[in-house]
Amino acid sequence: MKEVESYLASFWPTACSDFSPALFMPEFAPSLFSMVLTVNAENFDYVKNLPSFQEAYELIFKEEPTTHEAMCCAQKALLAYLLCDATMWQETLACLDALHKAAILPQKQQEALHQLPLHVEPSLPAFSLDMPVAEGFDFHGQKEALLKVAHTLFEELLESQSLKESCQSVIQRLGDTAFSIGITGVMNAGKSTFLNALLKQEILGTSTVPETANLAIIKHATTPQAIVHFWNAAEWESIEQSAQNSESMARFVETTKARFGAEWATLVRPEGVSQTIPLETLGQFTSAKLSEGKCNLVKCVELYTDVALAQEGVSIVDTPGLDDPVVQREEITKQYLVQCDVMIHLMNASQSATKKDVDFIIDALTYQRISRLVILITRVDMLSSAELEEVIEYTTRSITNQLKSLGKAQLIEPILKKIAIFPVAGELALWHRTGRAKEALARGYDEEQTGILAIERYLHEVLFGKENERATLAIGANTKALRLVCEQQHTQYGEHLARLDVSVEELERRYDALKEQNVRANLERLLEELERLKGEFESYLATMKQFASSRFATLRAELLRRLASDITYTLRKESRFPKSERLEMMIYTAVKDGLMDTLREYRFALYRHMGAQSESLSVEYATVCAIEPLAFDPKAYIDEAAKKGLLSADNSLLSDVLCGLVARASKKQTEPLFEAMEKTIATFFEQLEHKSMPRLYEVGSEMVAQFYAQTQAPAQEARAQIDEEEKALKEALALALSEQKTLDVRKQELRQKRAGLEEVMAYFDGVRP
Repeated sequence: MKEVESYLASFWPTACSDFSPALFMPEFAPSLFSMVLTVNAENFDYVKNLPSFQEAYELIFKEEPTTHEAMCCAQKALLAYLLCDATMWQETLACLDALHKAAILPQKQQEALHQLPLHVEPSLPAFSLDMPVAEGFDFHGQKEALLKVAHTLFEELLESQSLKESCQSVIQRLGDTAFSIGITGVMNAGKSTFLNALLKQEILGTSTVPETANLAIIKHATTPQAIVHFWNAAEWESIEQSAQNSESMARFVETTKARFGAEWATLVRPEGVSQTIPLETLGQFTSAKLSEGKCNLVKCVELYTDVALAQEGVSIVDTPGLDDPVVQREEITKQYLVQCDVMIHLMNASQSATKKDVDFIIDALTYQRISRLVILITRVDMLSSAELEEVIEYTTRSITNQLKSLGKAQLIEPILKKIAIFPVAGELALWHRTGRAKEALARGYDEEQTGILAIERYLHEVLFGKENERATLAIGANTKALRLVCEQQHTQYGEHLARLDVSVEELERRYDALKEQNVRANLERLLEELERLKGEFESYLATMKQFASSRFATLRAELLRRLASDITYTLRKESRFPKSERLEMMIYTAVKDGLMDTLREYRFALYRHMGAQSESLSVEYATVCAIEPLAFDPKAYIDEAAKKGLLSADNSLLSDVLCGLVARASKKQTEPLFEAMEKTIATFFEQLEHKSMPRLYEVGSEMVAQFYAQTQAPAQEARAQIDEEEKALKEALALALSEQKTLDVRKQELRQKRAGLEEVMAYFDGVRP
């Protein structure tokens, strides 16, 4: 563009500014273009008032010519457009020659225009995405498509380092997206048989390994193996403390320690012990009948296999029976289950909807925040159609009645909506999938009739279909993130192109002005302040321990007060103690609701402390970057209470002990009863507080991390923008001082990358999660 600038300097006394007006002509119009190019400093005042000129100018630029500078800039933009195409320029020159013959264009100006060289940019390979948009919601297909697009962006279209990092984060998130299924039920409900049928191979033994006594997490790996995790010393100490109030637990501890003797100390260590074993030896560690008691020392196992379901990114949590005597194992089970996308609860058709089943289902859907629950009625090949319908109806009625008894009738409809009930003949389904299909058919069941295919279709839909919020969020949020990356890079390329038409002097002025600004220094000061505040908040979390302890003390006293009040009232009015079912319900709701209240108050107290600092920062650094005040979701504690395992604590042992004390108490003297109850409750809450404190601290740490990330992000983004601006100005200066050919190559590259980004954005517009 040096020749154009030289031409303009000859016919306009003032140099053009860096502003170039946009061209609005719908199509090439050489007669109108040539009319604009005839103007110079000498004839401007006359020509600008001609109606024909005004009409031509407004058609091209959508504005009126007002000053010499504006006219000079308009000609500069028009010449930059025309000199990129030989055909357009020749046609325009022909019109200019006609205007010269008509004595409108001076000869000197005509000759100068003929001497301007064409700027035909070299041809670069065209970008093509070649990605069809999927019809409907297809999680796996859209995930793979997004990964392909993200890699294409990263490798071919992005130049900004910060945007490439954002793209890489999307790739990481998509790769880490996984789903999980939890399998529960009382012992002998048929969990292992069903799971083997679902996995299409006998991983968990049924006939060879009669009982699965431990929590098992099944994950994907091409090489099958298992990792066995034993209790650590602190966890075993908790088991021994539970044994003080439970005869069954006392026998469990006694027989286990007697069985292993000196070997016990090698397996139960402070740091915890894990062993990697071949998959076929699993029964020696997890079977209650084949492990010679070693399963008692196993906390959980991880199984790695190459089965189809695991290949799709689905992990499966197989649990021991709900009637597991080790309450710590049940608590760990619940902690895993709250992370599951769907829970499958199995009930034997001959003994379905026991109180243990119903209590567990209600707890899972209320306090554990399970969003989808499948009830499988197993061994249905032993029932008639009428008997099966009766079992299903009885199950629904039992759940409804229990909710009413808990005073939660308002939850009946929403909870039943989360439940799907399927019948399954697990053993016959397993036969179909392990080479024994003829035997199953001889019993009158093809694979569809066993129920396994209906269950698989349902699971595929709830895991990967549009009804799964996590699946749609994974596609939608990452699509949005990649589109934002495209938009930002597209804008940056446009700014780069504009800089390449700016004079060296102006580029140097902009660069010097950028270096003189204090924005970078202020941003560095803000980031240092954030680091200081992060450390201060982490120290503050230690003081929150006393706050939480006071809440546990209040909760403990409130539970004793409620129980004592109810016992006293019932004795006075009915001359009897309250029924154990009522006491169990009071204990259950008091502990669960009390823990949720504790978490809510803990979160709010921490938020108030951090919120003031967040607001102060947003005001102080408003001119540097936009910091949003700390967001606080007052309802988030409900999900956090479940996900952090705060509600997984088992209070059945507390209920058993307290109900036992009441059953043995004298109606005439309640003081000894209340004293015994106070000691029992104090012991329980001491253990509960010990378990809950690390989880509360984790909640607080995440809130601090959220504050840091939320306030640091805009500062980091602003700093990255300054770095990008400085880098772009340096590049523009280097190109402005280089040969015209080098400049033209860079312009063509930027235009093609912008076109590629537009193609990607058009693709995103068609993705509808």
